Amino acid sequence: MQEVAIVTDGVSNLTDDVIEKYNITILPYRITFEDEVFRCWGVDKNEISRDEFFERLSCCNKDNLPRTSIPTPHEIVTAYEEALTKGKFVIAIFLSGDMSSINDNARQFAINLLPDKDISVFDSKQATTGVGILALYAAKLAAENKTKDEILNALELVYKKIRTTFVFQNLEYLYLSGHIGRAKKFMASTFGLNPVLYMGDGIIQGAGVLSKNKVKNQLKKYGEMILEKAEFNEIFFWHTRNPKVAEEIYEHLEASNKNGMKIHYFEANPLVGYHTGANSFAFSYIGDWDKDWILK
Repeated sequence: MQEVAIVTDGVSNLTDDVIEKYNITILPYRITFEDEVFRCWGVDKNEISRDEFFERLSCCNKDNLPRTSIPTPHEIVTAYEEALTKGKFVIAIFLSGDMSSINDNARQFAINLLPDKDISVFDSKQATTGVGILALYAAKLAAENKTKDEILNALELVYKKIRTTFVFQNLEYLYLSGHIGRAKKFMASTFGLNPVLYMGDGIIQGAGVLSKNKVKNQLKKYGEMILEKAEFNEIFFWHTRNPKVAEEIYEHLEASNKNGMKIHYFEANPLVGYHTGANSFAFSYIGDWDKDWILK
């Protein structure tokens, strides 16, 4: 048994090979279509397939949009108990507290339901693979038998350097799910531009826009800069429903990968698709960032 076990949530979009290699415990989020509930654990393990999810999503409007919800108290405690079979202490890393109540709930359940256990909840201030890369960073330290305090101190130093940048086809689903206003949605859809967003201060913020014919080449150039500037040798690149363009970008990145970075490439799970819709792309990494790398 190692000293520290890591728990994260299905929002993190970790793949099964990463989860198994680093013995990470995953807490599922839920997607609900009317009275049907589906749980999502990561990239590979979900109770609704991407094909079925997007087929259903295409038939929705603002009145019957699916809902996402955080894990139940039972699921949170079960995840903690599972993690405690792997380590003496638990560090849980979840979706940004500015976007979800998961951090507050997880802390309270640890205090009230497992009062004799040493469980620390760390707010990632991130979404999607920004959560995942921080959880992976912590899990690698845990695998090196770093102490709980050493890992928490390392997370405090690194979490502000996590960069998650998105390129959306449009902002329809962020609007329908209540994360942006009508004006921002109107601007993006009216002028046929691809919004570029990023995680900043725990929330999704706007960086600018790209014309549709520039997205692929700009993402290639952006990926090259990430490969040069990243300070952690794990990079995440994902897409929703656009494997042709994403594969071309990924192959370009691998050909440009002179520093031996590990590029985690996949189609994101339905939890992400709920907010992004189809034809979206994103990178997560740790290091410097400048929006001009992707916009110019």
